[in-house]
Amino acid sequence: MRISLILPLAALCVLLACSFASARAPYTLEQLYRRPYPFGTSPSPVSVSDDGRFVAMGWDETGQSIRNLWVLDRESGEKLQYTDIWNEYETRRRREFERDLKKDREAWEKQHPATAEEEDVDSTDEAEQSGNGDDDQLDQVESGETEVDDEDEDVEVFDEEERREEFEEELQKSFDSFGGIGGLEWRRDSHELFWNYGGRIYSMDMDSGEPQPLLRLKHENGWSGVQRLRGESRFLLTSAADIYSWDSLTGELVQLTDGGQNEFANTDGYSLSRDGRWLAFSRRDYRGVRQTQIPELYEENPYSIANRYARPQDTPEKVSFFMRDMSGENPWQFDVEIPDEPHYWIQGIDWSPIEGDNRLLLSIVTTDVMGLRVYLVTPHEEGDGADIELAYSEDDSGWVNGSRTGCGWRSDGSLYLMSEKDGMCAVYSLVPDPEYVPETDDDETETEAESGTETEAEVEVEAVDEGEAGTNADAEADADETVHTSHMAQPLSNMDREITGWRYLDEHDMLLLQLAAPTPANRQLLLFDLASGRDLTLAGGNSWTDIAAIDDGQSILLVSAQSPRRMSKLAEIDLLLATKRLRSGEQGILPMWTLIERDCPDFNDWVDSWNTEIIELPTKSPLEVSGEAGTVSTKLFLPPDFDPDCSYPLLVYAHGAGYAQNVRDVPQWFDMYFAWLAEERGWIVAVPDFRGSEGYGRDWRIDVKGRLGTPEVDDILVVRDHLVASYGADAQRSAIWGWSYGGFMTLMMMGMAPGEFPVGVAVAPAIDWDNYNYWYSTSRVGKLPGSEEAYERSNASEYLENITGDLLIMHGLRDNNTLFQTVAQYLEKSHEEGINVELKLFPRDSHGIQTNFNFIRVFEGVVEYCEEHWD
Repeated sequence: MRISLILPLAALCVLLACSFASARAPYTLEQLYRRPYPFGTSPSPVSVSDDGRFVAMGWDETGQSIRNLWVLDRESGEKLQYTDIWNEYETRRRREFERDLKKDREAWEKQHPATAEEEDVDSTDEAEQSGNGDDDQLDQVESGETEVDDEDEDVEVFDEEERREEFEEELQKSFDSFGGIGGLEWRRDSHELFWNYGGRIYSMDMDSGEPQPLLRLKHENGWSGVQRLRGESRFLLTSAADIYSWDSLTGELVQLTDGGQNEFANTDGYSLSRDGRWLAFSRRDYRGVRQTQIPELYEENPYSIANRYARPQDTPEKVSFFMRDMSGENPWQFDVEIPDEPHYWIQGIDWSPIEGDNRLLLSIVTTDVMGLRVYLVTPHEEGDGADIELAYSEDDSGWVNGSRTGCGWRSDGSLYLMSEKDGMCAVYSLVPDPEYVPETDDDETETEAESGTETEAEVEVEAVDEGEAGTNADAEADADETVHTSHMAQPLSNMDREITGWRYLDEHDMLLLQLAAPTPANRQLLLFDLASGRDLTLAGGNSWTDIAAIDDGQSILLVSAQSPRRMSKLAEIDLLLATKRLRSGEQGILPMWTLIERDCPDFNDWVDSWNTEIIELPTKSPLEVSGEAGTVSTKLFLPPDFDPDCSYPLLVYAHGAGYAQNVRDVPQWFDMYFAWLAEERGWIVAVPDFRGSEGYGRDWRIDVKGRLGTPEVDDILVVRDHLVASYGADAQRSAIWGWSYGGFMTLMMMGMAPGEFPVGVAVAPAIDWDNYNYWYSTSRVGKLPGSEEAYERSNASEYLENITGDLLIMHGLRDNNTLFQTVAQYLEKSHEEGINVELKLFPRDSHGIQTNFNFIRVFEGVVEYCEEHWD
């Protein structure tokens, strides 16, 4: 008896020790995720004057994260703030409120003169009545003597205090969502600066230092972008979905496109030729795309908003490519037809940098999102059309990865390519194919004539086996396409490191690269010389991602862009010194110099105190592409005094987007929440980069094609099992949650592996991919018709009947990304199957659930739901 009593007591002591091991977090969720933030604001945008002296930026020295105009003088080191947009806005709003309040008060007093006089008397006698009024009222109630004046009840009360409280709440909401300036551009003489804010174009002469409003459209959208042309004073401006040309000296404003305010979008891609004659731009035509009605039920008079939303079974929006001749008094345009591509997406538009060379580099992605096509387009001198040449073609059995694919001009007029075609994103040179023979009109006519003289026997042979014939036809088409490209790709960079970002430096014919190295969780910055293939490592790869190169080619400016921003810095690297080192073969990391910074020591100390680990585990099932096992990287957030012999609740976060990377050795936006949970609640939080995630190469990315959810469930369970076995995670107190794609993964886990997680919380989940947008669904699941089984296999509703755990869905009614319609269908099916699914609805919110910072309510809701259903 004695032994049996001691063992439970020992276990209880261990449990209590574990329960009180966690410390309290120094911040609340409100302090972390609402302004003013405890961390810095990275400068954005950043623009350098042509003479290299001034650096203009949108920046904030405080935690308000409102980007005002700052200008740094690099000669003196002085930095000055030139706008204070929030204070100006707040002052104007308060002035308007007091004016309206006074006006409304006077109007009310005219309507209720007697009541106004009584209020004055009441306020005078209030102190006397407060002494015995409550007792008198109580006596009257007990004796039944209370009389009610119906007439007084009907009198409308002017409650000034309530009006002021409502105003302060609205002002706080405005503050929480306030943005800042954008589109910074210098005039070529470096004396005048232009930017857009609040739908207007502003300018400032550096001699006066006084910002001036210049241009405002009557259209409600106002101006949204500023881009300087190659001339001294001309700019391209964008408003909604149209493009304008504006001369900052003469004030001349010319609308270059039309229809963008309604059913067309003209600003997806545009570029002006070096000589200023040709404007190339794309147009999206949404007229044939189905409309979805997004309900607005919160307002007094409910209504709905039309949202154009092509599904994978639809024909997507038509994209057209235009060139506009700007040389005449009345510019005109023509449609450039892309051969054999009735529908496509623009991936890049860029004119040749060579003087007198009017070739345009046009990159497109095919309708099925599996093909990249690179064309060279040359407009006719007469302005009656253009010649188009297929320079390069690439197909991916998964889908073309837009964030790891790009093509651009080098300063000598040759081309470089970024591609994942060999596994990792790498640099290639596009060189002319010596065997390329361009097609002529005579060749096309001859081919057409030959195709028209087929014999009946040939036709019968072609139709013997439809599947085989189709396969052969596809293969022949691919072969023909390869033969008829004018360029071929030659590798330039090391293929064992994934390139995650790049910027071409035309003054030196170099690329500034960011790599996922030495591990996928790290980042390196390096200069890569395209001519020699040499590279030079730069400092600060983990912290610096936003790049602004000075036009004279002497320096590189790097901006801290971590999320959250532990630092608010702008730093400089000497590009001339870097070039000298690179070409001499000198090794070592090149240092940088800080130009501006706002350090946050308290926040930094907290981040440095996080108890985090990155673990790597082999997958349970091999990758379909390679047939080999992969590695699941996972970031762990552990309680401060973590002891693997204790028992801890476990929360697994499935990240959104599908193709994203959350396992980084620098803080991410949600990491603050996870660290808070580890400290405040004593939980283990696991963030796995399951298959399909970013940063691990092509094979890992496309292994989910046609079976979304299945390999990811396996990967998450590998992580969960390891944490239960080796980290003291309690399987009975475990939960999975995620947002968007992560919400989909939560539903798939609860249905495909019932009971593995007793609790799941799905926020704004995607559910049924044939009811999602065309581009995403087609690329990852397949084309419709033809991929019906893949869509069924990847539909979370197909596994709903298996759910045994507790499931909560949180969703915004206004969500125009993962439509609430799919949640309603999921809930209806849950009723039919007798499965209890709880719903928390945010009537005013879209996909981000950000109204009144409601995403903090989401964070709190995850905690409350888990703790309620674990007990």
